[in-house]
Amino acid sequence: MDKNKQKKIIFVFDNWFNDKGGRKKVTLSLLNNIKNFNLTIFAIETKTSFFQISNFKEGLLNGINIAPFFTKHDIFLPLKIFFKLGYFLRVEKPNLVVAVGGGTHSDALFVLISKFFLPQIPTVIINHSNPEYFLKKQNLMLRYLTKICFRKTDVVVAVSKELKKHLDEIFFKGKDRCFTIYNGLNLNNIQKKSYEPISHEWFIKKDNPIILSVARLDEQQKDFKNLIKAFNLLIKKIEARLVIVGDGPDKKDLEFLAENLGIKEKIWFAGFQDNPYKFMAKSDIFVLSSKHEALPTVLLEAMACGSVIVSSDCNYGPREILNNGEYGFLVPVGDYKKMADVMEKIIMNDKIKKQLVALGKNRVKDFTIEKNIKAYEELFNKILDKNEFK
Repeated sequence: MDKNKQKKIIFVFDNWFNDKGGRKKVTLSLLNNIKNFNLTIFAIETKTSFFQISNFKEGLLNGINIAPFFTKHDIFLPLKIFFKLGYFLRVEKPNLVVAVGGGTHSDALFVLISKFFLPQIPTVIINHSNPEYFLKKQNLMLRYLTKICFRKTDVVVAVSKELKKHLDEIFFKGKDRCFTIYNGLNLNNIQKKSYEPISHEWFIKKDNPIILSVARLDEQQKDFKNLIKAFNLLIKKIEARLVIVGDGPDKKDLEFLAENLGIKEKIWFAGFQDNPYKFMAKSDIFVLSSKHEALPTVLLEAMACGSVIVSSDCNYGPREILNNGEYGFLVPVGDYKKMADVMEKIIMNDKIKKQLVALGKNRVKDFTIEKNIKAYEELFNKILDKNEFK
């Protein structure tokens, strides 16, 4: 038996059951593929009730434990998490705690709790969010406390080099505490799922170019309004269709915008889809219109499926993935006129499309699940065996 088989790692994740995005997807992939550790996920859930879950271990392979904590989101939430997670850690006595929060504030809280109840146990933060966005939302006192708690962790993993640079600047001031590990793709699985047919008439007839976007319908981050405005400009020149895969709090507002512009019949709000890859493989252009990201895995997935990419040049990740425009098009954040121009250029030039499809499929080989898992195994082994980050 491997000497690390009995080493226990607890992942702390907020809103696990309600999360349909990239953070959960890549965490599931990591948990299901990393070897020779005893893995448990402590799942804090404020958006879904206990009785709404039919299968608590859905997506998790056998041997991976899950400890759900259902509670209400109120002013006492941090205190409830403090005692519940603290008690759980005291009982379980893990060798390592990994925080995978939905924001910098969540990660800071998880580290604070871990260090308070188990001060000798190392902690790792896997940061999937834009720290500047979350810090700006906090008052001065909370911002100060977040920075203090964040600095208590032993290691921070940034999912992009750009994100690492900013985490270093904001929290660590030159201390070598932050490392970059890219999110990993299961290319075989993506390719297999991409062949699944789509029954919608737009994909059966394929009379018009199809623009696709896949994301949570949340205007604070994803900026679908400007995508819809760009599409409205595009179809004044070229007949096309827009498919938006995803659900979220701003769906009704986006549908109202489409109706107000008189283009509702040319936009399909497809809702959440278990298999977005079949849409990516059968669309002409994939658009990411976000205001901010950390490393948008959805861009890599679309490239793996053969989509041509148009992305906002937001912090962080798109320009790193696309290598400053070598593997796809970057447009300024919020510039829907430029976005429309670029989409028109792609549709009108088959040579550009073919070149970028080939380049994109080659680029995603730098983001395989094999490379991702190897990097995490090496990191966890260093922390657990050599303790060199203490």
